[in-house]
Amino acid sequence: MARKSKHRRLEEGYNLERQLTEANLTTSWEYRFITSMIEQMERGRYPSKKQRARFDDIIETGVPQPKGDAKLLAQIDGAIDHWSGNPDRDWDAGVMRDLRRNVFNDWALSDKQKGLLDKLLQRCADDKAGLNDFSPTDEQVDDMRLLVQLYEGYSPQWQFERPALGKAVKRVCRYLSGEGTIEQYHYDKLMKGMGSRLKKYRNARFKKGDLSQLKLWQDNPGVDTVIICVSDVYINDKGAIVNDWMIPNGGTSTLQQDCLPKRLKK
Repeated sequence: MARKSKHRRLEEGYNLERQLTEANLTTSWEYRFITSMIEQMERGRYPSKKQRARFDDIIETGVPQPKGDAKLLAQIDGAIDHWSGNPDRDWDAGVMRDLRRNVFNDWALSDKQKGLLDKLLQRCADDKAGLNDFSPTDEQVDDMRLLVQLYEGYSPQWQFERPALGKAVKRVCRYLSGEGTIEQYHYDKLMKGMGSRLKKYRNARFKKGDLSQLKLWQDNPGVDTVIICVSDVYINDKGAIVNDWMIPNGGTSTLQQDCLPKRLKK
């Protein structure tokens, strides 16, 4: 074989990389090898003789031909194309590409993989038919606006231990911003995860004009002092349920509702 320049190998690599991408073969070994060699050459590190030989063999072979079920591959490709550019289906499309590799090579799928593939194909069919779109009521939209605010009030550890809830919150945030759609699942996920705190907000302990007590230390150390609520309940930028209170000789202070007694001590 005639000697090839680095420039020619890069051009051939870019071309095959594009073709493999168009063929939904970005999870293939060939794609990973080609892109690795391209990156290496772009950094100024020329591949070894053995690597160059493997690279040239892959270029000469071109896009591999499928060995598996052509009809099933067409269904998978259709789903991947339909979800292309949809950030709400990135995970689904990624899993579909991984499963496509097995089908493309005619590798056996486990029962779990078969079940997941069937589920994803059905999800795509439902997406196309609009069956997964959720049209919340005005009250449910209000619930979601409050819930995404309340989410900020939970500790980082609590949030970390609930990744599915975090994804649902992000999806709902995009929807509330006018981007994308949501499913009934996302609303239900937020309600199940944070509904108790929403209920606490809806049934606020205090409203404007209510009285409570607070121990002050500057004038009468440790003495319970009557304070006046000067705002209805709201959620602050840290996700806490709060009211504003007038403190004698202390101006106005924002306090969480759970920190104050409902009944005045005599």
